[in-house]
Amino acid sequence: DIVETTETKLKMGICYEEYCLIRRTLLPAVLSLARLKGIEVELSDRLKPKPLLPEPKEEVKLRPYQQEALSEWEKSGFVGTIVAPTGAGKTWIALAGIAKLRVSTLVLVPTIELAHQWRERLEKLFPGYVGLFYGDKKEVKTITIATYQSAYRYSEKLSNFDLMVCDEVHHLPAEKWKEIAVRFRGLYRIGLSATVRRKDGNHRLIYRLIGYPVYQVRYEELAPRYLAPLELHVWYGEPSRSEYGVLAQLEADYKRLRGLSSRTATIKSQLIKFARTAKWKTELLPQLIHGKTLVFTEYVDHAKHVHQRLLALGFKAGLILGETDKRSRLQQFNDFRNGRVQVLVTTKVLDEGVDVPDAQTVIILGFESPRQLIQRIGRVLRPKPKAYAHILITYPFETRYARYVRQAVEEAGWEGVEIQKHILRNPELRPSPREISFY
Repeated sequence: DIVETTETKLKMGICYEEYCLIRRTLLPAVLSLARLKGIEVELSDRLKPKPLLPEPKEEVKLRPYQQEALSEWEKSGFVGTIVAPTGAGKTWIALAGIAKLRVSTLVLVPTIELAHQWRERLEKLFPGYVGLFYGDKKEVKTITIATYQSAYRYSEKLSNFDLMVCDEVHHLPAEKWKEIAVRFRGLYRIGLSATVRRKDGNHRLIYRLIGYPVYQVRYEELAPRYLAPLELHVWYGEPSRSEYGVLAQLEADYKRLRGLSSRTATIKSQLIKFARTAKWKTELLPQLIHGKTLVFTEYVDHAKHVHQRLLALGFKAGLILGETDKRSRLQQFNDFRNGRVQVLVTTKVLDEGVDVPDAQTVIILGFESPRQLIQRIGRVLRPKPKAYAHILITYPFETRYARYVRQAVEEAGWEGVEIQKHILRNPELRPSPREISFY
């Protein structure tokens, strides 16, 4: 995309003697390169749309680093991606951007819960101008909030807004959803994410469709003033003798049926579930609860089991699943916020896109990826004297999941956080079980 650079000229795209026409989403990269080369670049935005929204009813107050992020986005022609850890308030940066431009805006979110959260905040700024677009709701207003799924289905209908806000922008490169950005005709774009880089390399697609990162800030730069100092513990535990016997048999079945993809996929999922729900995790759990605590597990039946055990031990525990109705969910959030409930047990339903009340401790009984770890740990990082995260890994699978922990720490900018490791041996299993590997 960038053809040539000299001391006095920057050539890219279609270049003329005194000016260049470039792909708008390349502006952040081009301007960064220009600054590096000492080249002055003047932006001429002849297609600037007219404001359609009134002055906001409230001022969006930003922290210094949020204001810096907004300024960098503006300098880059109102295109680009902002990368900041969960809890850093990326949403407020985008809200301030919407309030500044006051143009027609399409906000893309991964979940319905997050759509309502955005609407609640935007209605305070522009009451009556905000619509929801998902499922049976098809409100197209000056500011329209849509789920990625609905925006893909109606991408042509939603392509004529002036500004596109992509929350959790790492979702955008999905096979179908990228078409939303491809068809979008508006000039302005902003992507928000804690972990924009993708293992499949498709973060490059985010850069081309939304714009390169214009501002990045790491956790260690924001703690302790804006984010809680984090104490991170990783617990490695061995299964019981009976559990290990089942695991070993599943592994043997997996190797024997390796050529039958449908059968091996089933066995693989059984192996993973067995490791994530190992008995030692439930036994250790009560010792790790400190203050208001969130407990994440991967399976509904396991979540129900953990919840019942905590109740039996006398803990004031709540349970939020995908099947939990909105009224019950809001009531439990309120009880958790006010201290009537100390522990909330949940599954993937609270991974992202939900404004969860602040907690001091998060306990992760199972996880699938570094990004999921980052999102879950981010739930306890709002400013406070100390936050605690406990990650529980069953021993036969330690290599894979320990790598995920290290990767999460690196991607989230938590390099200054020490990983405190604890090993819980099972005297029934001597010698220690070898690692089970089927990847």
